[in-house]
Amino acid sequence: MILVSGFNVYPNEVEAWWSRTGVLEVAAVRSHERAGEIVALFVVRKDRRSRGGRRRALPQVAHRYKVPKRVYFRDELPKTTSQDPARELKTS
Repeated sequence: MILVSGFNVYPNEVEAWWSRTGVLEVAAVRSHERAGEIVALFVVRKDRRSRGGRRRALPQVAHRYKVPKRVYFRDELPKTTSQDPARELKTS
């Protein structure tokens, strides 16, 4: 769980919205800034050329505090032993 401005954000909710956009993999993680925790997102795209417009569409679906403040595009995400995306991804 990520605590954003006093609100609870569950990573699986954010990942579910983004997985509908046709990306291969997505992982929502906690990131720290001066003001507190924010939602950061790591995305593996199916097509490297597409940037996707999902970030603009998400505020219409979710509350503002659930919208990722940082989106990082990667070629692949590190996996745990059960082949799930690792949650300990570094945002720097």
